[in-house]
Amino acid sequence: VWPRADRSFALATSASLGVKVLEWDGISSTWSYIDDATQNGFPGAPTNLWAPNQDEVYFAISDLGTFGAYVYHGTRSAAPSKTWTWTRLRFDCDRNDATPHVWGTSHDDVYVLSCGAVHHLDSAGSSSVTEWNGDDDTDHPLALLGAAGTAADDLWFVGTRGWDPGQCAVVVRKTAAGYARIVDNRSGLRFR
Repeated sequence: VWPRADRSFALATSASLGVKVLEWDGISSTWSYIDDATQNGFPGAPTNLWAPNQDEVYFAISDLGTFGAYVYHGTRSAAPSKTWTWTRLRFDCDRNDATPHVWGTSHDDVYVLSCGAVHHLDSAGSSSVTEWNGDDDTDHPLALLGAAGTAADDLWFVGTRGWDPGQCAVVVRKTAAGYARIVDNRSGLRFR
C-alpha cells in the first residue's frame, strides 16, 4: 500500500483475477481497480508499488517466464477522473529477477532496481538509463531489494549477493559525486 493524501494505492494478487492495482478513495471510503489487466499476460509476481502523487502510480513485476522484469506506469487522465492510462517498460536479465523494485523522490526522479542494476527512468517513465551496475560477480549475483533517500543526490540502495546463508549485504549510496559501494562482499564487511 502507498498512501497519498485522501487516496491510497495497493498492489494485490488473486487466484481468479491475477495481479490487480487498486485505489482507495478516502472521501467515499471505497476501493476500485485501476489497472488495465495487461500485467497478467505472462508468469510473474508483483513486488512493489510506488506513487509520486495521487494521479500517478508505478509498480514492478517479475517476468519469471523469460527472465526479466516490467515496470508499469499508470497516469490518471484529468483529476478527479477515474480513467487511467498504462505503459510498461521491460528490463531483460540473464536469470530470473524475482525482486524488481520501483521507487523515487519525485515525479521526475524515478528508479528501478532490476537485474543487479540501478536504472533511472526518464521524466515520462518510458525509457531508462542504467546508472549503476553492480552485478559483476557471476558466482554471487546481486539482488537490489529496496531504496530510500531524501533528495535526488542523497539516495541509498540495499540488497544482497546470492541467497545462501553467509552471503553478504550490499549497500550503495548515490550522491552528487555519483554511486559508491558502502558495503559489499569485496569490502571485507560481512553480515551473517
